Amino acid sequence: MNILIVGAGPTGLVMAHELARYGVSCRLIEKTSQRSLTSRAIGIHALTLEVFELMGVVDDFLAAGHRIGAASAYSDRRRIARLPLDTLESRYPFILSLSQNETERLLEDHAGRRGVRVERGTEIMALHQDENGVSVRLRSPGGRVEEERMDWVVGCDGFHSTVRHLLDLSFKGGSYADVVLLADIRVVGETDPLEAQLFFAPNGLTALLPMPQGRHRLVATEPPAEWGTEPTLEQCQSIMNSRGLGHLRLTDPIWTSTFKIPHRSVAHFRKGRVFLAGDAAHVHSPMGAQGMNAGIQDAFNLAWKLGLAASEAAAPSLLETYEAERKPIDDAIIRWTDRGTRLLFLQGSAAHRVRTEVVSFLMQFAWLRRRIANAASQLGVRYRRTPLVEEHSVSGGPGAGDRAPDARIHGVATRTPHRFFELFARGRHTLLLLWPGGYDVPQLNLTADLLAVYKIAANGSTTADFTDVSGDVASRYGIEPASYLVRPDGYVGFRCSLGETNNLLPDYLKKIFAKAAASDSHIRAA
Repeated sequence: MNILIVGAGPTGLVMAHELARYGVSCRLIEKTSQRSLTSRAIGIHALTLEVFELMGVVDDFLAAGHRIGAASAYSDRRRIARLPLDTLESRYPFILSLSQNETERLLEDHAGRRGVRVERGTEIMALHQDENGVSVRLRSPGGRVEEERMDWVVGCDGFHSTVRHLLDLSFKGGSYADVVLLADIRVVGETDPLEAQLFFAPNGLTALLPMPQGRHRLVATEPPAEWGTEPTLEQCQSIMNSRGLGHLRLTDPIWTSTFKIPHRSVAHFRKGRVFLAGDAAHVHSPMGAQGMNAGIQDAFNLAWKLGLAASEAAAPSLLETYEAERKPIDDAIIRWTDRGTRLLFLQGSAAHRVRTEVVSFLMQFAWLRRRIANAASQLGVRYRRTPLVEEHSVSGGPGAGDRAPDARIHGVATRTPHRFFELFARGRHTLLLLWPGGYDVPQLNLTADLLAVYKIAANGSTTADFTDVSGDVASRYGIEPASYLVRPDGYVGFRCSLGETNNLLPDYLKKIFAKAAASDSHIRAA
């Protein structure tokens, strides 16, 4: 089967990389003739770093990026709130600051190692679909036009998506009246290289976000309209001076820009055999650095499902779950970033006092700080009560639809340490048979090409594949004997008590695998 991916930004590159990892043929086209040279989105959150680990690319990102461990808010040069990120339950309790053009370079390099080539200067001109495929017209560099037949098309072509336009899908929403200034600069003066710093003033919000190589991203609301779209260094400094930040001197700008913030979304992420992902489907305020991360999560969610469909292994309804799972999440991001944007962008002395008091009061509560950090990191994303997850009461541990947490384990045969994420990174459904409080895990017979199955028991077991030497499994998954089916995207699709696995799991697998739907005999008690 052939799949066309339109747009080689982070969303399209993740989609192409993952399809190639699943052995699926895809074609990746990009209208622009070269990769962007500007930084644009710079924040990579913990959940995305976990995705990069499952993809096998995270080490290069960690080496290239700059880690931000907290965010602090100031009013009248007094710190009124601090949001630490070290409370995040992840190997990556920080924001990784890295320019989007560098993110794209790394993703393109890794996709290239899997045989994916970005066809630059190639754009989609038309598409027509029927129940069997999609006919597309493409224009290549030099104006050559070609007609191609594809099984599926994924539009990852951003805010001005041609694919969305060709599907005639409305992009409902609008733009904030506020204009935002962005600049990548150096700051001379006392700043914290490990913290994002937000400065409240009656005449607007200013933020300094650390970047690699000793630079900062300057963000400022309400620059004068006459400055145009590329403010000068002097103009950037003047906005600092006007907000009580003149003690910080800006130098060496490599990129400046102004823009109005849109907030829009499509009603549906799929039309027939064509999907939308990332900014082609939803855009929102840059507050919290959610946009690029949400697009990557869209691609990672869709890729494994499309991979199964392309290999004709998917149950008929599997692809319908992409929109069912991702659209509520992306809509929720639009809502909460909208509320935060309106609070942070307030202007005037009275509004400034109210904002300062509200932020100072709310951020004194540890539970709220943890909740905000969890939401911003996207670790709190859940797909509970959606069609592809199935929960059978188990005490403790992540519920069906939750992200499956990492845990340290010890190989019984190898006598070496391992982690759950090593098991999840193999691109298959992973069935964890857990008995952290016992030694003998019941045996199941399963068709090997459907699932990877691992038995995890208490330290001292000789019949399990891994043991819970550290206590991580019991701490994060509970001590009740249980079965967890973890999807290729790292989410729990199904869980039940260990003794009910043979009775309950076969019917659930019919939601995913065509092979399971055709047979009831692939799981049996030993």
